[in-house]
Amino acid sequence: MFLATDSFVAFDLLLFTNLDVALVAGSAASVINIIDAQIDINMARTSRRPIAQGRASVKSGILFSAVTGIACTRFRVYCLVNAPSSGTRWSRHEDVQVFKFLPDDAFYLPSH
Repeated sequence: MFLATDSFVAFDLLLFTNLDVALVAGSAASVINIIDAQIDINMARTSRRPIAQGRASVKSGILFSAVTGIACTRFRVYCLVNAPSSGTRWSRHEDVQVFKFLPDDAFYLPSH
């Protein structure tokens, strides 16, 4: 982020981006642990993972992944749709790189 701008990155943008990345990474790591549980048991490097050892169940891994994935998605939609009314620099539609793969008219964004 710091390399992409000539000015200082706003603290709220930095905070919310890191929160979003943490939620995505947690959800993805949980899915990988579920998928590889049987393989992880036999590998020295991964044999101590919670699901492989039985410290966490597959059901709890799925629940964790779903909760963090849904939280991340809701957070992104909030930042994309609701934040433009706040008037902060980072909340403008062109600055928010969320759902960049969707067409511009996929969400109604009020003009400011």
